[in-house]
Amino acid sequence: PLNLGTDSEPRVFGEKNARKLLEAIERARQLPLARWLHALAIPEIGEETAHDLARFHKSLDDAASSEHLRDVVTLDRLRAEIAETNPRATANREKDKTEREKLAARHEKLLQEAGDIGRRLIAAGFAEKAKKKGARDSDAVVKVGPVAARAALGWFSSDRGRETLSRLRALGIHPRGGSP
Repeated sequence: PLNLGTDSEPRVFGEKNARKLLEAIERARQLPLARWLHALAIPEIGEETAHDLARFHKSLDDAASSEHLRDVVTLDRLRAEIAETNPRATANREKDKTEREKLAARHEKLLQEAGDIGRRLIAAGFAEKAKKKGARDSDAVVKVGPVAARAALGWFSSDRGRETLSRLRALGIHPRGGSP
């Protein structure tokens, strides 16, 4: 028994409460990955996004080094570059023929690279083909958007994130996710 009160007014934390506390701790260790991802309070990662991440990652360490999330961030960057290098864009119409040809070559290369990433995400089930007419693989609709992907990768690579993961490992907490 543990006296949580004073000697004159004892308030005992007994064996029954201690057993309940230990059982609760053990249950918490067994919580699914989605619950832990949400509980970590990673910016931009709500309950639904945590569930999406948990479906595609086996563990916290797997989510921390996620190729899917890196691909989402890269695809977002490439989409912005594709828009900038489009030789038919209003901003590029005033450029001379040589500059537009260079832009067109760069534009095609970016489209190819974004298409490869889009196909990879679609094949993994982390994205779906866009439903718009004339959609390319680079237009894939991802499960977790670029803002949330950047936030998660940033949090996991931060000092706080690395320290938290280390502490969870030391406490024997290894939540497991599921496969899609």
